[in-house]
Amino acid sequence: MYCPRCESQYRPGITTCSDCGTPLVDSLPSPQAFAAPAIEPEVVFADSKPELIAIARSILMSAGIEHGVRGEGVQDLFGWGRFPSGVNAFIGPVKIVVAPEQAADAKVLLSNVATGQPGSVDVAYEQEDCAAQGFMWRRARTARRLVSTLVLAYFALMFALWAWSEMS
Repeated sequence: MYCPRCESQYRPGITTCSDCGTPLVDSLPSPQAFAAPAIEPEVVFADSKPELIAIARSILMSAGIEHGVRGEGVQDLFGWGRFPSGVNAFIGPVKIVVAPEQAADAKVLLSNVATGQPGSVDVAYEQEDCAAQGFMWRRARTARRLVSTLVLAYFALMFALWAWSEMS
């Protein structure tokens, strides 16, 4: 005799669980009876550039598509990291996976991420979506250029200060 709630085993003749008061059964159901079928997620995007992975993830998040990322955290751990080809030779590119029922929409959204013009699932609003996303892409490019310029200016200033201190 077994308790279906706490899975305690009892000798024959006892009808209720002494711990939780549940009526006992002759055998416990198999764990496979409760296991959900394993659904393998589908890869919708694979790339080695961290900035494209971040953009692809933000597009999926804004569309409300749940996703997972494989291999992002271990790119720089094994071997020579991302050197020389930009992707870890042992791990391969970073992969974004989604549920199979959302894969078609995710692939449409991410179809042109590498070129800088993401697609749109909804045909009726395609022009508005592309215009808004184009604005975001231009904004991101401008921010990247600004940060690059500031970093370059910082290093130029540090070099100038170092050179001036060496001359003194």
